Amino acid sequence: MQVLDVDGTVKFKTEAMVNCPQDSMIRVFKFAKPVGSDDVHFVKLELKKADKIISENTYLRGASPDSSFGLGDLKSLIDLPKVRLVSGTKVARQKDKWLLTTVLTNHSRSPAFNIRLKVVGDKSGKRILPVIYDDNYFTLLPGEQKTVTMELQNADTRGEQPAVAIEGFNLEKY
Repeated sequence: MQVLDVDGTVKFKTEAMVNCPQDSMIRVFKFAKPVGSDDVHFVKLELKKADKIISENTYLRGASPDSSFGLGDLKSLIDLPKVRLVSGTKVARQKDKWLLTTVLTNHSRSPAFNIRLKVVGDKSGKRILPVIYDDNYFTLLPGEQKTVTMELQNADTRGEQPAVAIEGFNLEKY
């Protein structure tokens, strides 16, 4: 578990070994807001087996639990610095379907929050649906890289080659 301020500073980091039967739950960490932390902070959890990441989740928490969702006050999110991600997409057609693979890297010192990818036509810019994503709507912490794969049918492209549009809460416009 890592706890980071909105500026990307790691305020707390810990790990624990667990042995949990399938389809069950155990409490591993008791969470407390780090001393001196901003109003908003990110909590990143990774579940590993040996050195392989099995699951990872990044959560957003506010300092005071005054909101109706129990997330706390998230107003300071509007002060998140703008982030420009480095990205590249490979597009390949395999018979009647398209496979797209996008690699995103956050070289900035701030988290990139609520990143989402959309498959669009390369000429019209219009969204192509349906698409199967292996991940979407995620946060990239400073120094992190993520690969997202997408699959769609050629019949849904309206004759255009598919491309990827990247959006996010605090991303600079591409």
